Amino acid sequence: SFGYRKQFLNTSTLSVTINDFPGIVTSLVKAKMSVVALEQDQKQLEVGARAVTSLLEREASKMPWIGQRPDACDPALLQFTLDFSVLQDADLVIEAVFEDMALKKEIFHKLSAICKPGSFLCTNTSALDIDEIASATSRPHQVIGTHFFSPAHVMKLVEIIHGRHTSPITIATAMGLAKTIGKIGVVVGNCFGFVGNRMMAPYRCPAHSWFCTFPPLFPIHTPSISACVYRCTRDSSDPKGPFNPLV
Repeated sequence: SFGYRKQFLNTSTLSVTINDFPGIVTSLVKAKMSVVALEQDQKQLEVGARAVTSLLEREASKMPWIGQRPDACDPALLQFTLDFSVLQDADLVIEAVFEDMALKKEIFHKLSAICKPGSFLCTNTSALDIDEIASATSRPHQVIGTHFFSPAHVMKLVEIIHGRHTSPITIATAMGLAKTIGKIGVVVGNCFGFVGNRMMAPYRCPAHSWFCTFPPLFPIHTPSISACVYRCTRDSSDPKGPFNPLV
């Protein structure tokens, strides 16, 4: 098992994007961590800021005590910016753009140049090759996958994916982050589908086969097929069904 560094608890955390995954920022702020949420254009930043603020207000409304609620307006706790230069002081960066290898490598190349030598660089991915992403940097030992299952502010599981060169302290730090924000970190090797998607594959295959066998009878998007799949999965204790993506 990996022990995590105690000093990590008081470091600042910066998320490279918030538009697609506001739940990650929400989880960090709920844990009283200092967060700078960064986007690359004003429109996306405004959309992301509204999404994060809405989630924080919703989470705060669930807390019965007064004075302990997460404050989305506290500049000391959460800031929104377009300025990449703030990354130079980051202890840890979480990149959370959509699953585009070229885009992720472009961002990690930039992060490697901007961030201080001790910064840890995390990518939120459910399937992409960690080693290929790390190859865009000069510090592959500090690159790691942190796959937050969606919605990130609700789901407890975080896959911690180490690459060929990821150092033990990087793994330990990612595990410490997961524990700090109340998540369950699971260390995974850099393999196709990691753990979650590989476990789901045998469950999905029969469903795909069924659809391929009977497409004329039950078009996939009709209410009939939706109701049928829901009934089957509900009876097997899975309310979401095999075609809800694991992201």
